[in-house]
Amino acid sequence: MTDIKFKYRTMKQGPGDRAFWEGVIFATAPLEIHDKPFKALCHLQREWRKRLSDLNKVGYPPAMNLLQLQFARNCPPASVLTDQKKVRPCNLRKICPFCWGRYYVFETWNHAYPAIFTGRNKLSPHNREVVLLESGIVYDSLENLVLGTHLDREREQTLLKQHCKVHGVMRFEAFFVSPQDPRRLVLRRSTLAMTEGYNNELQDLHGLTRHSKYQNINKKQLSNIVAVAAHYPPALLRADAVQTKKVLEATKGIRTISFRGCMRKPSEH
Repeated sequence: MTDIKFKYRTMKQGPGDRAFWEGVIFATAPLEIHDKPFKALCHLQREWRKRLSDLNKVGYPPAMNLLQLQFARNCPPASVLTDQKKVRPCNLRKICPFCWGRYYVFETWNHAYPAIFTGRNKLSPHNREVVLLESGIVYDSLENLVLGTHLDREREQTLLKQHCKVHGVMRFEAFFVSPQDPRRLVLRRSTLAMTEGYNNELQDLHGLTRHSKYQNINKKQLSNIVAVAAHYPPALLRADAVQTKKVLEATKGIRTISFRGCMRKPSEH
């Protein structure tokens, strides 16, 4: 099996591309190479190929199929121009960092951007808020993790509606294993909402690990918010491979991202 040595030419500079770099590439790279984007990208590619080798050893089905494994090892990076033409994404979006960016980060951007910036406005409406809520729930078994995906899925959205008008919302869930303790299985849930009249009523809500409210933001700020809302968990590359395989298999049929209200309609930006 031949690993392609990608030749990177230039970074794409769109706001959605910046969200990918911040939420995927730099989220997994050591701090000392954050100012060297291509070095950070190469670092991630090495980590991804090592993770595939680990998953192959523990019997993760997509990593056992030789053709699928080759596509995965040579999955082209997003948001960068390369000299390689005949390569295709592996579509392992719940574990591959590049497909994660192509699907989850760009999907979030393409739904959030037209909902928050209407017409030719350069700032979000002054009378509306962009709210980002995040919770992290730890489970001790796969059964409880899967059950947890069906419990309180719309808790934050429901509570927001009790305090303000919710124009649109994105809900995103990520599943991974704690690198410190493979018995701890994590469900991370992010809620990105466009509200009107929200006054931080949920900032002390039990279980929240992040509460942020923004007003009059520009595209660069939204890019940073999307990067946080849909960021790639480094634990997917570094936690116990056996448990990671089990989590991937147990959650493979679960829909992890959804859009409501004004965020339903995507656009390419």
